[in-house]
Order: sequence, then C-alpha cells, then structure tokens
Amino acid sequence: MTDKFTKKHVVSYSSLDDMPEPKPLSKRVKALTEKEIETVIADDSDAIPSGFWDEATLVMPSEKVKVGIRLDSDVLEWFKGAGKGYQTRINAVLKSYMDAHKRAG
Repeated sequence: MTDKFTKKHVVSYSSLDDMPEPKPLSKRVKALTEKEIETVIADDSDAIPSGFWDEATLVMPSEKVKVGIRLDSDVLEWFKGAGKGYQTRINAVLKSYMDAHKRAG
C-alpha cells in the first residue's frame, strides 16, 4: 500500500497502479540545464545531503503494549491540546525521561 500525505489527511492506494499519473513538467522546468538543476538542489534546505544515508542504521520501533494509566486531567488535556498523536507524544516524553536516567547511572 502506498500512502500520500496531504495537509488534511492520508490518501491510501492499494497499489502503485492505482495512483494517478503525475502532472507533466512545466516548460520552465524542462528548460533547466543540469548545472541549474544542481544549483537548485544545492540551495534547497529540504534536500537530503549527499552521503546522508551512508552511515544510517535501521532502528525498529519497540512493540507497543496497551496499558491503563492514570494521569492528572490537566496533563492529559495539555497533551491532547496539541492534536492527534497525544499518546505518541506522552510515550516520547516518558522514553526521553527513561533514557536520561539510564545515562545518568
């Protein structure tokens, strides 16, 4: 399955064949030289630098376990106030706390 992320939601396709055809390149883009394309990429702050993945290691997420936990209502509302994913954010805060205490001794 392939997911396309938009600002509002995720659009899922069961296969690549189900995806719509990409829009054709504009005349302006087609007219760019290789050097101009390299310059645009070099100036793009979102571009992945060359060699970025060379030293990468695969880190699989831990298995999630469903638990019941009692939290102060203001704490829960604060995390929920940031929108979807509040449980993931709570988990990230707890994991950060755990990692800090592991390093401390």
